[in-house]
Amino acid sequence: MYRQYENPRLLQAQLDNLIAEFDDIQASGKVDDDTYEYYHDRIAELKDRINFAWQDEEYDAAVS
Repeated sequence: MYRQYENPRLLQAQLDNLIAEFDDIQASGKVDDDTYEYYHDRIAELKDRINFAWQDEEYDAAVS
């Protein structure tokens, strides 16, 4: 199985930008159910990817 290794710091920056974007949309009052669901799913996905990226980095450090 192929696994793409990612940089957790870059993913964290993407997450921070996405959260800021969502906060701006919420502040404008233009959040409908679809928008809320989209951002919720994207944020959860990025959090999972960050977690896996950190696990990969820790594993690589322990094995080396």
